[in-house]
Amino acid sequence: MINELISTMEDQLLCYDFLLGLSKEKTEIIVNNEIESLKKITESENEYIRKLQNLERKRMDIVRDIAYVSNLDENSLTVSSIITMIKDKAGYDELLSVSLKIRESVELLKESNDRNKVLINNSIDYIDYSINVIRTSVEKEPASFDLERGYIDNHSFFDAKQ
Repeated sequence: MINELISTMEDQLLCYDFLLGLSKEKTEIIVNNEIESLKKITESENEYIRKLQNLERKRMDIVRDIAYVSNLDENSLTVSSIITMIKDKAGYDELLSVSLKIRESVELLKESNDRNKVLINNSIDYIDYSINVIRTSVEKEPASFDLERGYIDNHSFFDAKQ
């Protein structure tokens, strides 16, 4: 079961590493304002997130099996506690290594996603600012003239249905 856990976690690590690469690629796409590419990369991310969800379910099933065989409470058994349990036994080094690599990869992925979130929020703020500049400049123009009705007040540049 330990080997199956290691294998599953190695598959998870591959997914996290791939997502990290996509996240770094996404940074460039956001900076270059490539909307179509952003859509495609988001679809790829969603595919790998689904794979990770399936792998996580599998990992939890394996941990549950290990808890059952070891007569331990499955709710309190973690990968870290399994690592402690198998110290000086087969699979210890591999499980420890893949566990540490997953933690590192997840942390890097979180940092990259946080950076992308800031970039996207900055883009949204810039768009809001641009719309407000346009709206303000349109609203400050002199009223237009209509021969039949006389002067007409300016209306909002943007129409919104409520």
